[in-house]
Amino acid sequence: MSLMHVIKKGMKAAFYARHSTASQNINTQRAFVQKFVELYSCDIAVEYLDENVSARKNKLEDRSQLKKLLDDIDKKIFDFVVVYQQDRLARNPSEHLFLRSLLSEAGIPVVVASTHALYDSGDLLTNIFRDGLSQFEVETLRIRTKDTIATLHQQGLWTGGKAPFGYTYDKEHRVLLSVQEELSIVKDIFTALRQKLSLQSISELINQKHNRTENKKLHKQFIKRIIFNPVYAGYLVHHRTNNIDEWNLVKSDRIYSPVMTLDEWKHVYTLYSQRSTEQRKDIISKSPFFLRDRLYCSICHAALKVKNQQSTNKKTGAIYGDSWYICRSALCNYKIRISTLHQECERLLSLLIKHHSSELVQLAEQQRRQLLFDLDHKQQILNKQMEDNQELQCLVEQKLNDILPKNKALIMKPNINEQLTFIEVLRDYLRKLQNEYNELSQQLDEVKRSIELYEASNCKLELEQLLVSPNFSVKKDGRFHIERILLNLIEKVVIIPDLSSLNKKVMEKAHLSVTINSSVIHST
Repeated sequence: MSLMHVIKKGMKAAFYARHSTASQNINTQRAFVQKFVELYSCDIAVEYLDENVSARKNKLEDRSQLKKLLDDIDKKIFDFVVVYQQDRLARNPSEHLFLRSLLSEAGIPVVVASTHALYDSGDLLTNIFRDGLSQFEVETLRIRTKDTIATLHQQGLWTGGKAPFGYTYDKEHRVLLSVQEELSIVKDIFTALRQKLSLQSISELINQKHNRTENKKLHKQFIKRIIFNPVYAGYLVHHRTNNIDEWNLVKSDRIYSPVMTLDEWKHVYTLYSQRSTEQRKDIISKSPFFLRDRLYCSICHAALKVKNQQSTNKKTGAIYGDSWYICRSALCNYKIRISTLHQECERLLSLLIKHHSSELVQLAEQQRRQLLFDLDHKQQILNKQMEDNQELQCLVEQKLNDILPKNKALIMKPNINEQLTFIEVLRDYLRKLQNEYNELSQQLDEVKRSIELYEASNCKLELEQLLVSPNFSVKKDGRFHIERILLNLIEKVVIIPDLSSLNKKVMEKAHLSVTINSSVIHST
């Protein structure tokens, strides 16, 4: 689970720190943890400091500050616990197991600031692996891994992980070997992009032309990652940012059969970026329920639910049924078509634009700046999590490389089963890390796309365009205008049912009260 789903803005943290000898201090741990809580817009409410206390020589009950932290759980003075590294809490795996069980039962998450990870990952293999590494080993390998990645990159060598589509990695010779069947697909992707086809069209074209089966289909996000990867021009990249001019690109002679030059790749990359910018105004919200989570009943004060009961005839394309907003309370129990409700809401929003345009421009601009700030903050967190994930992948791969040669030499020894079991644990953990990295990468792509959308917006111009629009509608103007400029400003919409038809299950008409920040506009 991502930390952003656990640690929310404004939460109170309990900082636990420990050092073993008088020659050490808490300063490094405190400084690192302070930066961590600031990144997540939280505060340290209380500190628990076990100084000059060895975790190896002292049991949990002999560490006074840790014991006090556990005693304070029920006092609700903190929302989560943060430590610099998880070995500050314990060294013994059984003590880790006890602490995870106790804190999990109390509903108190524990986060490790050095890795931006949850202390209890929810995965037994992950917990076992983390508990089994000593602080010295972790720190040494992390430093060595960072230096190794930077050195390998400058030398034009592959830094590890799954080879990009179209290549396979030869560990013995340390080269990326071409897979011609896949590279032919890559060439077709870049050709289609030069013809200004959309990602969806490219996906459909490639899957059909190359007879990709269901489990091997190339989807839009996968194609986008191919477009963004300069490996197909014979270059490796380190330290990606939103600005391609800031990318650290290094030409590598270890990449066999590049399909284009760097200039050709940059040209295609620029074409995609420009096309993406031009099409942002045509983005339509996938969900028809644009009042979801904003619509409340004036009688029972409950939030209305949504239900799509539409179906499409596959042969004729005809649409049957309706989509509804539904009040499920026993007091009301009615539903109203989204078309009926949206028409009334659109009429009110149109009036609002015409009579309060200057105020709306100011509010929308404030909202845009806040959204950009929040998205940038989220992007920083995701980048940090991906960086830590990649380092941990390299760490596990190095552990595997250290073990495997020994395993061959010990093939006839009695402890070989234990060795093989540990190798499988590491491999399972590596696969889990790779899946997590892919999920984080997809989240980052969505955040970057949103940032580009909001940075390109012009609130004043867009509202002026709406003012001259004779038939203002959500369907026409779509997410670009409605959700970003108006819906993000709507605090609440209250439906006032027609009392004469309240005893009927289907409500044919209703009045609305729309609250935008502190302003309220009613339908008449």
